Amino acid sequence: MDQQPQPHPHYANDPLVMTVVDTGNPPAKHFLIAFFFSFMWGTFGVDRFYLGYIGSGMMKLVTLGGFGIWTAVDLITIMNGAMRDKWDRPLVEAEKYRLFARKVVRRFSYIVAIALLLLIVASSIALYYLVTFVMNGGLQSLVPGLPPELMNGIQGSSTTPSF
Repeated sequence: MDQQPQPHPHYANDPLVMTVVDTGNPPAKHFLIAFFFSFMWGTFGVDRFYLGYIGSGMMKLVTLGGFGIWTAVDLITIMNGAMRDKWDRPLVEAEKYRLFARKVVRRFSYIVAIALLLLIVASSIALYYLVTFVMNGGLQSLVPGLPPELMNGIQGSSTTPSF
């Protein structure tokens, strides 16, 4: 009389459906979804919530991914295929997509490195022009009422301004 529900014949060989029917646990979690959640929103614990770890997901949310350290550790763990869901099951198709995940992270790190390099170069150029502008008396043209004694101190004169 206690009969197990049977899956639809179309899904009879699907391991995800059989897992739900056999154990009562939710379906196994997919590698790509866990990777995407960890990569994009890992700082907020979305990957942990998806894998069923509600408590650690809340802690990750409150600490903003352990100030980034926890986020990086989870991303590396998922990329290596070592992450398991709450029911200690490996992520579905982890072996198939591990190389893809590494390529995505590698390309993203190249883009971030180039963007940071460009930001440093642009900031250095802007700082150079700002210092050159101030040293050539440009500050006097911007602030007409500025006392010349103060300008002498800014331009590197031996006299110090008195206030």
